[in-house]
Amino acid sequence: MQAFVKKNLVTILILGATVILAGIAVFTALRLYQLRQESVSPAAPTSNPGAQVNPACQALSFTLTAETPTPTPTPVPQCYEACTTPGGQSNCPTGLTCQTVSGNNICVNPSCASNSNCVCATATPTPTPTPTPTPTPTPGAPNACNGTCGSDANCQSGMTCYITSGTTGVCRNPSCTTSTTCVCATPTPTPTPIAVATPTPTVATPAPALPQAGVSTPTWLAIAGGIVLLIGAVILAL
Repeated sequence: MQAFVKKNLVTILILGATVILAGIAVFTALRLYQLRQESVSPAAPTSNPGAQVNPACQALSFTLTAETPTPTPTPVPQCYEACTTPGGQSNCPTGLTCQTVSGNNICVNPSCASNSNCVCATATPTPTPTPTPTPTPTPGAPNACNGTCGSDANCQSGMTCYITSGTTGVCRNPSCTTSTTCVCATPTPTPTPIAVATPTPTVATPAPALPQAGVSTPTWLAIAGGIVLLIGAVILAL
């Protein structure tokens, strides 16, 4: 049996699948047939339920009450707006009073009724003058050259007070008080004579003569003898 099943396994599976598919097809056909008999209109009810009456809805009563309208509040007048009773605060906001200005009852600031913004100008305080301290005198700087002076203390360091008239003088250089520039002239130095050496004449010393060596007579005799011999040779040759 097992050998038969193994041999025909594919055939058995195909037959089983065919039977299952056939069953599904039959079931689908029956279901489609049943649905075809039913109504598909969405407005058609599937059942006819009976109407039920709620006992609580049978004895209802309604009571209508007239609604009273809420009165609209009267706006409070602001600065420089009309008010009702002059001479007091009336219906003006706090800090303002109702006064008659140019024939109209308006809310104003009692401290400055003519200001339309109800804001009074603040008085500018008078500034308190601050005392100016008295400067302490400082001693003047010493004078330079040609500055007036009464003593040496009025002149700069290195200067002296040169009195020109009475007790008034001018600051000058103590080395040359008459110089208006306080610069003393530099003295011209005296040139120092330079001693010139007198040249000593040089006497040329003659060169010493060479002493004569020997006597010149033999020499001349030898020369004369040679000439004679030469002449004699020439004659013999002719």
